[in-house]
Amino acid sequence: MSRFNEKDEFLQKLERAKKLVLNRNDDAAKRLLFECLKYFDDEHIISSKLTSLKYLIDVQLNLREYDKAKSLLIDFESEYLEYEKTIPSEIYHSYGRLYSNLGEVHKSIKYYRKAKQIIKNEKVQTVLTQEPFGNLLAWLVLHGYCIKLVNMMCQDYIKYIKVSHRNIFSKYSLMFLNWLCLKISCRRTDVIVLSKDLKKKAVGYGSKKITPLPIYGINLKIFYPQRKKMEGTNLVIVARLSPEKGHKYLFEALKKINEDNPNWILHVIGGGPLQEDLEELRNDLGLKGKIFFYGYLEHKEVAEYYNSSDLFILPSLEEGLGYVSGEALACGCPVIASNVGGIPDIVIDGKTGLLFEPKDVDDLKDKINYMINNKNDALKMAEAGRQHIIKNYNGEKVMEQFESILRP
Repeated sequence: MSRFNEKDEFLQKLERAKKLVLNRNDDAAKRLLFECLKYFDDEHIISSKLTSLKYLIDVQLNLREYDKAKSLLIDFESEYLEYEKTIPSEIYHSYGRLYSNLGEVHKSIKYYRKAKQIIKNEKVQTVLTQEPFGNLLAWLVLHGYCIKLVNMMCQDYIKYIKVSHRNIFSKYSLMFLNWLCLKISCRRTDVIVLSKDLKKKAVGYGSKKITPLPIYGINLKIFYPQRKKMEGTNLVIVARLSPEKGHKYLFEALKKINEDNPNWILHVIGGGPLQEDLEELRNDLGLKGKIFFYGYLEHKEVAEYYNSSDLFILPSLEEGLGYVSGEALACGCPVIASNVGGIPDIVIDGKTGLLFEPKDVDDLKDKINYMINNKNDALKMAEAGRQHIIKNYNGEKVMEQFESILRP
């Protein structure tokens, strides 16, 4: 099936969604919108603006603001048509999965030419990059110039792709391309890594100048203790609703806990492509009145949930660092997280929180039960975690270090 035909199908679904909104059929409209977003995920075409518009539409439908919802749907369609222009229409479905859609590479060639022009005409002293292809592109642009190039390694790109939902061809092609870009570029740039785990990865790619730094840090003016206890046992997770975040393992663990202790509620904060699937899983597990989805929230609202909850849980399959666990600790909220990536830098097992093995539902269940039943221990670990965050992850201090690294 060609991308052209899929584009037509997408636009037809969008047109039906607009009619459903006019007919006040909220649920059906939402289902179609989720299908529209799944189209993007299936093709690995990601547009944050489209995702944001979708959630704004969701909010307006919940408020029964149908005129606003329709207006946003029109914006959604316009944004999609504009975004589609960057993707060559002759690329077929199977090839469209190769590298964030080949349209991204096509755009990168334009960026290369533009960047080359800027480097030639402006007094550039430092260039900062973040992902593998961008880092390689910047290295090619700067070849022959005495300009400092700094690469931020924020996650294990290879492992993120490995745990994602893609077909085998797409997954291994992406893994190889990312590995190749990192292998070529890392040994030629300064590298900032978020965690000890990523430092090991950078060494493996041949990096010679590596600086560990939790880029951005935690904003202690937003995330601080202001405990406002809610009734019952309140659990919270803050994470994108995508495969690598491991929500389903948390839901399965809570199903087992619910058999003996039904006095709990889980607040799920964040949006993403798996929302519909996770809502169905919740219902299938008989937890409809126990797990609630809130979508994306402002940082101040997220801080309120940390402060009013008894336990924060992060069941990720991969994390560069897991900032949200640090935010929770900064608010004095006890934390359980999976033992992956950079998470152990923040959640020191038995000291600042508890770690469990990723995908191990029984281990997660036991750790949640321990924290619920031993609240004094949980709060002691949370306080130790808060001090750990203040000392090592203070956003203002981290940014000062970050700026000093960027100076030529």
